[in-house]
Amino acid sequence: MTAAEWIAKARGVVPSSESANRILGLLGRPSVSNDEIVKVIRCDGVLTAKVLQVCNSPLMGLRQRVASLDQALLAIGHREVFRLVMAISYSAAMSAPIPGFAMAAKEFLRQSLATAAAAEVVMESGLWKGEETPMAFTAGLLQDIGELVIGGALTMEMVARMRARVESGECSRIEAEREMLGTDHAEVGANLLKSWNVPEEIVEAVANHHQPVLTPVTQLSVVTHLADCLAHLAGGAPGWGSYAVRVCTPVVEAMGIDSERLDGLVIATRTSIERMERFTGGL
Repeated sequence: MTAAEWIAKARGVVPSSESANRILGLLGRPSVSNDEIVKVIRCDGVLTAKVLQVCNSPLMGLRQRVASLDQALLAIGHREVFRLVMAISYSAAMSAPIPGFAMAAKEFLRQSLATAAAAEVVMESGLWKGEETPMAFTAGLLQDIGELVIGGALTMEMVARMRARVESGECSRIEAEREMLGTDHAEVGANLLKSWNVPEEIVEAVANHHQPVLTPVTQLSVVTHLADCLAHLAGGAPGWGSYAVRVCTPVVEAMGIDSERLDGLVIATRTSIERMERFTGGL
C-alpha cells in the first residue's frame, strides 16, 4: 500500500492542537515575547491546565506553586514551556502501546522524547547552524510518528517476517518495511504531518531522517538522523527496532565527527535524556 493508504487505514492517531502549531511558529522566530506565548496557550484551556499540572508536579521541584502561565514562563522559561507544550500535545497518541513494534504503553513516548533530547544536544554542540533549537526538538520528537500508523496495522505474520530479516542482519527495519509494506514509517510520518500542516522543515526532517540530505543544501534531516543515532547509542531507544538505525557515513564525515567527539555526544545525550525524563515525568 502507499503511505496515504496506510494513513487512511490507521485509527487513533490524532493531530496536534492548533495551539501547539502556533507556538511552534512563534518560537521558530529569533525573538518572541512572553505575552505572545501566553496569548496562544490561554486560548486552549486543556493545554493550559496540563502545563500547570506538570509544572506543579513534585518532579519539577519548584519551591513555589505555579498558578498561571505567566508564572510558569518566569519559573522555567520559554524553552521549557515549549518542551512541555510539544510533549503534552502529542503525548496521548504516543502513549498507546504498539504491538507491531513490540512497544509497551508509553515506550514510544519515551523513545520520542529521548530523540528530541538528543536533537538538542546536536544543536548545542555547534555541529549545526541551521534551524532554531525548538524546530530541531520537535523534529526529533515526531521523527518516528509513522510507526504509530504502521504499527497499529501490522499483522503478527508481518512482524515475524520483518523481525527475522532484521535480526539476521540482512537489512535494517526500514528496508524491511519497504519490502513488506510498500512504504516505510518515515514516508508515512511525513505524509501524516504534512496533512496536519506541520512546518515544512519538520516534514522534511521526518521524511529523510534515515537518508539525511546534505546537498545541495544541508537540511534539518541531518540533525534528526544524528539525534536518532545518538538516542539509540545512549540507550534511550531500546528494542528490536534499534536495528533500523544505521549511521550515515557521509553525515559523520561532513560534520567532522571522530570517535572522541562521538563519545562526548553520547555522554551528553545520556545526561539530556535523564533530564528530559525528570522534566516530563508528570505526563
